[in-house]
Amino acid sequence: MKIIHFIKILKQEINNICWPTMDATIKTTFTILITSILLSLILCIMDKTLFLIISSIMTLRF
Repeated sequence: MKIIHFIKILKQEINNICWPTMDATIKTTFTILITSILLSLILCIMDKTLFLIISSIMTLRF
């Protein structure tokens, strides 16, 4: 009996969920994709720059 009651309440709750529209989902996905690409490019540039700086310092002879 508790399981049937739980399933009824679950169906009611699922109907109350405010699902995003397809347009909102596409915009959010595009924003996350662009942000991830930009962040990876920034981190790559920082990594290459720091590698060059540290390599330059390591090759110096005193």
